[in-house]
Amino acid sequence: MKLVRPRNYITILILVSIALFFSHLEVLFANIMEARNFITAKEMVTYDNWLLTTMNLEPRYEKPPLPTWLSALTGMLFGFKNMLAMRAPAALSGVFLVLMLYYLSVSLLKDKKQAFINALIVATSFYIIFIARDGSWDVFTHAFMLGAIWFLFQFFESDEHRWKNSLMAAVLIGLSFLSKGPIGMFSLLTPFLVAYAIIFKFINFKQKWWPITIGVLVVILISSWWPLYIYFSDTNTVELIADKEMAARSNRHVRPWYHYWSFPVQTGIWAIPAIISLMYPYLKSRVENLKGYQFTLIWTLVGVVLLSIVPEKKERYLVPVLIPMAINIGFYVRYLIQKGADLKTKKELFPAYFGFGIIGVIGIAFPFVGYIFLKDNLMSYWSWFLLTSIVVFLSGIFILIQLKKKNFGKVFTAIIVFQLSILVFGFPLAKSFYNNDAFKNINELHIIEQEQQIKSYSFGVLSPELIWKYDGVIKNIYQDKKLQLPADISFGLLVAENQKEEFLKLFENGFEINYITRFDVNYIVNKKKKHRNTRLTSDFYILKKNNFN
Repeated sequence: MKLVRPRNYITILILVSIALFFSHLEVLFANIMEARNFITAKEMVTYDNWLLTTMNLEPRYEKPPLPTWLSALTGMLFGFKNMLAMRAPAALSGVFLVLMLYYLSVSLLKDKKQAFINALIVATSFYIIFIARDGSWDVFTHAFMLGAIWFLFQFFESDEHRWKNSLMAAVLIGLSFLSKGPIGMFSLLTPFLVAYAIIFKFINFKQKWWPITIGVLVVILISSWWPLYIYFSDTNTVELIADKEMAARSNRHVRPWYHYWSFPVQTGIWAIPAIISLMYPYLKSRVENLKGYQFTLIWTLVGVVLLSIVPEKKERYLVPVLIPMAINIGFYVRYLIQKGADLKTKKELFPAYFGFGIIGVIGIAFPFVGYIFLKDNLMSYWSWFLLTSIVVFLSGIFILIQLKKKNFGKVFTAIIVFQLSILVFGFPLAKSFYNNDAFKNINELHIIEQEQQIKSYSFGVLSPELIWKYDGVIKNIYQDKKLQLPADISFGLLVAENQKEEFLKLFENGFEINYITRFDVNYIVNKKKKHRNTRLTSDFYILKKNNFN
């Protein structure tokens, strides 16, 4: 850390973020959320549906369009089959989030080195990496909101540049809303405001009411124009979707209120330091900036409380909590870097040795454990495995040696290198788990359609991943137990496994039914349990009306 000069902090953060968020983006297949976004993005371009957004040419108003617009633009430039291009806007948002945390930390702590540490922690936190490499909506809403919070903090703390800070915050809040609705406002902005009110108390606001008022109007304008547009353009559909979403949110992924209280684990390699950073009685006398520590601690805990109130819970919803917690962890890491060499008691040293020592042990064990698990699948991935093993193994040894010397600055640097090596060298190893011998891409359906001169439909809702792989529109002819027969004499029909019986009952009279093949886009299956995700499979039939024989 001593070799890194403050003038190079931004450059290093950008390079580290690019390595973490951009490397091997094409390796993983599109998940359900990405598929929805990418289908909508392609239909924006293909059918000019930029405002009245669609998925499989059905209205898709559940999520605001900003991330999808960005994916549509990169798809237009580099091709919609280029997964790196489709995920690039999310990765860029991840880089933006890291930089915004750095600048916010500088404004809060007036300490660039501490801010640099904080930004590296957030960049290498597990779920931050996950959302920045995922072409869905979460990273956009939180990155824009964190940028807004940085400008708001400057607005609250200084009388200079009041209008600039107010308007920039307003624009970014509006962009956050256009990314995922009020999620960022609720889970990131509200806890920030509560923490600021408690610690800094909104002093000297008399001269700021006009910038605040105009800023609120700008937020309302940017946030509301698209929802109002779709409401007045397609009122019935909007109301129907809203009713379905409300019903689903009260019944979908419902978890008990305490479900999120293991939240430090979501930081990944920083889990133990995260737990220690929450121990206020221990750290309050050890941090240099007590108000800053109190502020980020309250911000973190209020965020967890607010998210715990909401019945619907998913681990990725904890991402806004990880942002202030990165600053919180930074206080503990900085304390160890500054005072670690002087620590004598086992009570203080054990948590640090344990938390960082685990990473060292994992690094040393990786080549051996990795080989045991991957030896049967390494034929095409030996170079990646060897590179990962060498860097991770050396990092592990270095971490343990420096821990013994109590040189926590070098330990911290080695952990960053460890995480970078996993993404840069180790990520291609994910392909070694692709073991589905029955994989059959639904895109091959186009060949069958051309040979048979037919059009294909689906019997019930087809999963977004299958539609994305198909690379086209497949109309659903069986919705709400109502069958809408196509006019075609002969047509193709995709049927899910769990709907086969119902399909046969409806079509056994009046149709000649020919089973053709099963499309299966599962990349990974549990062969021992013969388990595959049936949502990613579909049987294909060709049907012909009997009275036309």
